[in-house]
Amino acid sequence: EVVACCNMRGAVGLAALADYACLADQDGLTLLFYFDSQISVEFADGVLTLAEATDYPYASRVLLTIEQATIAAPKSLRLFLPPWADPSGIALAINSQLAEFAIENGFLTLTRRFAAGARLALHFVIGLRAEPTFGADTAPGFLTFRHGPLLLGSDSADAAPPLRTLRETAPGTYESGPLRLAPLNNSLALPQDKAQGDRRKILFAREDTEQTR
Repeated sequence: EVVACCNMRGAVGLAALADYACLADQDGLTLLFYFDSQISVEFADGVLTLAEATDYPYASRVLLTIEQATIAAPKSLRLFLPPWADPSGIALAINSQLAEFAIENGFLTLTRRFAAGARLALHFVIGLRAEPTFGADTAPGFLTFRHGPLLLGSDSADAAPPLRTLRETAPGTYESGPLRLAPLNNSLALPQDKAQGDRRKILFAREDTEQTR
């Protein structure tokens, strides 16, 4: 029995992610998010196949290997850049050599004729940050902690310590004294009974965390 829209539409949305992982037109490819995959696109002038390996969202490593390239004309490769990524920390290397690129509308854009065997490595900085709550249905005066796109939660009721004292002890996990912040998304991998019991604090009073900046 479906008792809420999210019970059904949430699952459909997760299943549909693969359909929207990559957009293609005759000018090239656009990667909208990152996960281990293989993508093959048939253009009018040939085929481009690439393999993607990544540690995202826990780390920023995105490695693209061109497995097949029979295209005759240059193509544009557009890679999504998260809005929180510091532009000064974005880098792209081709076969271990830094490459020039453009940033347009939130995407890194590289236009060239791709050759089979080429390896492209994208890097941007993922770190801990504090964000104020927003939205009409959100209590004002609070903030959340994030690691890249991941929302972090704590099983402790303690107030948040200064941001500078939190140390990353595992990918996406930070600790300071008794407080431990870890991603909430791992609840998806838990059995239903354990996921329902996985309750963690995600809102921290802003007045208690003014020193986190």
